[in-house]
Amino acid sequence: MSPTSLDSLANSVAVRLVNSRYGQPYHINLEVTTKCNLNCRQCGKSRMPVHSRDSDMSFDLFRSIVDDLGYPTKHVNLIGLGEPLMNVQVFHMIEYIKKKGFEVSITDNFTLLDEKVSQSLIDLGLDYLYASFDSVSKVEFEKIRTGASFDRVLENIKHFVEIRLRNKAKKPLIYFKSTISKENYSEIPKIVKLAEDLGLDGVDFSKQISQDKGYFNDPAFHLDPEILPKTDLEIVPCEMGDYPCQGLIGCFVTFDGKVMPCDHVIQILERDEFSSFQVGDLSSDAISKVWRSAHHRGIRKGLASGKFLPFCNKCPAYR
Repeated sequence: MSPTSLDSLANSVAVRLVNSRYGQPYHINLEVTTKCNLNCRQCGKSRMPVHSRDSDMSFDLFRSIVDDLGYPTKHVNLIGLGEPLMNVQVFHMIEYIKKKGFEVSITDNFTLLDEKVSQSLIDLGLDYLYASFDSVSKVEFEKIRTGASFDRVLENIKHFVEIRLRNKAKKPLIYFKSTISKENYSEIPKIVKLAEDLGLDGVDFSKQISQDKGYFNDPAFHLDPEILPKTDLEIVPCEMGDYPCQGLIGCFVTFDGKVMPCDHVIQILERDEFSSFQVGDLSSDAISKVWRSAHHRGIRKGLASGKFLPFCNKCPAYR
């Protein structure tokens, strides 16, 4: 699934299908782990309860979720508050998703991608690989991505591109996933230029969140095409553009199977607040049952008509 396809999806036939009585989510976000080797400035992992701070989604739970997915589900995104490669089962998970016929993506901090890991991701047919990369400045990058080496991450990205070229592989498509705040807004042109120089396929922008102030919804903090250099890369404005409500077309599943209305809860809410907005538990119910439940359908119907959840005003899709 091209990242930009979500922009045109919000009012499409697919939305009506996923929200019908017999629907399934168009995409699903699975938190395969909460383990991470970094301590990023904007991440809420350090505020998680200790008992869930370093936990993996079991393969049995993962398999039961994927087995229940069906049309019109298209995309499975392995993402959460952890580094996906720290779940030793992640390669089996990618393989399993692909055998089921779905697209799959991961967002990665690129600290663990050696030759073997990179080759495995290519061989497994991973569709999209997002590299968390927020600054072209070594000092600022390492301030944001605490525990990461700017030079090492850059080298790992270069090496991955080289391995993909060596394999004559078209997949995975590689994007910078760049979290933008007021501190690094001026770096946007440089981030795009670096992605081009590295041979990436595009840049996907997101906004840094503050749990007190929410997203920067100031219109001036949107992606201005005039500041972008001329490029053939795919530029995905995502949260810095006309961003559709993700709760209408997908959901987020925690490592232990709790279903949340959208993936933004991991940034907006503290983990101990999740239970107040949980719509299901996949350790006991199937995703199809949860998605089609009167409760979850009611939430999506409300979102479509402007009846928002209490935390929606912190989201860039909020109108």
